[in-house]
Amino acid sequence: MDDIKTSVYSSLLETAGISQREFARQISVNERTVRHWMAGDNPMPESAAKELRRLAEKAEKSKSITYLVGRM
Repeated sequence: MDDIKTSVYSSLLETAGISQREFARQISVNERTVRHWMAGDNPMPESAAKELRRLAEKAEKSKSITYLVGRM
């Protein structure tokens, strides 16, 4: 796997505000498996990547709503 994908995955985890351990729990895989994906040792399955993107998008929407409500 290339460095760009691992960098994107790390950014998505950060945006989602969750650790590798928490992500592993949420998708029911071993934490070591997630560590291997994040290190680029093994490719992340598309289903896991989609869930990671969904979690990051959910966190971003939540931040936007919080910001907008705070401005009212």
